[in-house]
Amino acid sequence: MIEPFDPSHLTPAASLNRLRIIDLPGIDPQVKGKTGYDLVSAHALSALIRENADLLKLPSAQTKSDRELPILLDGCFDSDDPQVRDTAQTVKKQFARNLYYLLLTLKRGDEINRQARTDWDESYWNHWRDVQHIWLGGGLVSGHLGRQVVDDLRDEFQTGYSVCLDPHGDVLPMIGAARRVPFGYDSAVVFDFGGSFVKRARTIYENGTLTEFHRLPAIPTPSLTENQPHLLFDFFVSTIAETWEQVGGRLAPVIPVSLAAYVRDGEPLERQGGLYASLRQVADNAQHTLSAAVSERIGMAIQVILLHDGTSAALTYAGSPQTAVIMIGTAMGVGFPPAIDDLRPKSEHIKVRK
Repeated sequence: MIEPFDPSHLTPAASLNRLRIIDLPGIDPQVKGKTGYDLVSAHALSALIRENADLLKLPSAQTKSDRELPILLDGCFDSDDPQVRDTAQTVKKQFARNLYYLLLTLKRGDEINRQARTDWDESYWNHWRDVQHIWLGGGLVSGHLGRQVVDDLRDEFQTGYSVCLDPHGDVLPMIGAARRVPFGYDSAVVFDFGGSFVKRARTIYENGTLTEFHRLPAIPTPSLTENQPHLLFDFFVSTIAETWEQVGGRLAPVIPVSLAAYVRDGEPLERQGGLYASLRQVADNAQHTLSAAVSERIGMAIQVILLHDGTSAALTYAGSPQTAVIMIGTAMGVGFPPAIDDLRPKSEHIKVRK
């Protein structure tokens, strides 16, 4: 039984990483049969970089991780070597084309591609058909690559969507999370537990409006398996508590945490290959248990709020109809803004400081 699509309560079925592209008019044969993850992810981009390592003059590319290679590519766009710059453009074009095919698949909803997505019914395809605006965010599109990919989607690859690059880049999920902090506090800490890094920030509110982000150094996500949920839980608690103690001052006792997992009622939903979903093995409700552990560690009552990263990012655009947010990082995350914006207001020009 397929659960109908509900943009307010996403499940693992909403994932774009498992969307398989079987056929499209004029499709590149090399794309046929590929999944969203095969085409649009840190791993996919890194594979393109490794294929072009010689021309990019990145001799260490074969030994670099998928975390490191996109950063190296970003520097190639500003290289003094014309060949390096041209090759960076070639890699960018390939990545933009991959994203184009994925978005076109969603917009068209051709029967041959529908048949390959057995966990979607008409409600999923109908929602994507009716979407008009897409915001892109995430670490992979926070530099030169993102700006130029969006230019290509606008000028060369027509998807049927209006695609824009969110100016907040990889902090977009924390922007949305920060809007969940209750009124009455002028500062808070927020987190984004991703597949590669844990991003952290102190938020500033003026007259109730979110105005500033003070980023703290990112922490590499530990190399743990789904069979080590207690180690992951301990990492969560220590990261949140140590950040709280590091920031200091009068902080809101509510800590929103975006994480790379689908969440319902404070509990990560089970899915294959999901590290953060393993938190459900620690207690009946991970959010409650984390709140209790952090409270004990800090010495005061704390409420941790767990949010699906795509949904958290989409809170930035609460009240925007026919809109989707796609985060591109280790993998793709997706979220849809709630119809009613009853969250903390945000400044049109949030200052992000380091």
